[in-house]
Amino acid sequence: MKCSDEQFISNLIELNEKAKVAPDLIDIITAYARLCQRYGKEVKFYDKNPAISTNKPTIKDFIDKNPHLDKRSLSFLVSYAEMMRKRGLPFIFNITHLANFLEVEDVRLKQLIKYKEKSYHNFYIPKSNGGKRLISAPTDHLKTIQRKILKDILERVSLHPSANGFRIGRSVTTNAEKHTGQEVVIKIDIKDFFPSITNQRIKGIYVNLGYPDGVAETLTGLSTYKGRLPMGAPTSPYLANIVATRLDRRFANLSKKIDFVYSRYADDLAFSSKDKTFARSIPFFKKIIQDEGFEVNEEKVVIARKGGQQKVTGVVVNRKVNIEQKEYKRLRAVVHNCVNGDLREEMKKWGASSLNEFKSTFLGHINFVKMLNNEKGYRLLDGFRQISWPV
Repeated sequence: MKCSDEQFISNLIELNEKAKVAPDLIDIITAYARLCQRYGKEVKFYDKNPAISTNKPTIKDFIDKNPHLDKRSLSFLVSYAEMMRKRGLPFIFNITHLANFLEVEDVRLKQLIKYKEKSYHNFYIPKSNGGKRLISAPTDHLKTIQRKILKDILERVSLHPSANGFRIGRSVTTNAEKHTGQEVVIKIDIKDFFPSITNQRIKGIYVNLGYPDGVAETLTGLSTYKGRLPMGAPTSPYLANIVATRLDRRFANLSKKIDFVYSRYADDLAFSSKDKTFARSIPFFKKIIQDEGFEVNEEKVVIARKGGQQKVTGVVVNRKVNIEQKEYKRLRAVVHNCVNGDLREEMKKWGASSLNEFKSTFLGHINFVKMLNNEKGYRLLDGFRQISWPV
């Protein structure tokens, strides 16, 4: 039988429910069928004479630990596991298996989901525009689990090349350098990027990765808070990038047709072109963003032309990537005040809670300048070394 569409999935579920198949097994059957549909493979649940073979150690281990299973059922489960492994993802059959994978007790995992409200600490941090941003920080235990989900599942998912935020080897610099030497640079900001992503969209990601419904539901519960993607969870940035993959793909494909450059850093979308009339494309770009389930922050739509300063994610891109002169002067003034004035007073102005935090974050800003402009960076670094930091 060839896989067709979601109607086939619906019929498959109904058929198995009438046959009183265990819900966990129905979930795996459905996940396997969806994978077959996606990759155009024939759905084969049972062979009369199944041959069970694999070269994957984890799957071999599963076979060795389950000799009691019917050979036909075991063959199907191995087929599903092999499909997941070929996609570079760990296979997880049910919630108990997930708990084992996350190295947490089954009961504890269910409690985390049930009493999730108690697993987050909410606080606000100031925005650059004077507003406040809600941060929902998970408890240490939940954060450990989320980091494992990030490392062992999410980071194995390929992102679109246009995405530059929250990725190893990518930065605001790699995002900005694509837009140097252009006539027009357009910046469009997505409003409430993380909170606008619902738990339904997150569950859709885990289901599309190939996980059974119950597993996807639990992973969603571990990745969301109050029905949304929380700003503060380790999993949120990468999940947001996965959600935005289709958006990135649409703009990247469009850029080849009408000749412009596109990149995205989190919620900041940047477009540039040598066409002086490029700004007329903005309404069309907004429509695509809205079609993909996001809202444009109208207050942050910027058109920067060649005659003025063009910036992308805080980096000047007129002729080459460079630090903004205003920011360089600000950092130079901080160095001067630290050398000649009250170090603790400068720490307070900086917004740091300790001298160690001030020193490390200040040095991080200087290294960022050095990455963009070697000469200016070394000037700041020379001044930084003259500061009498307490031991």
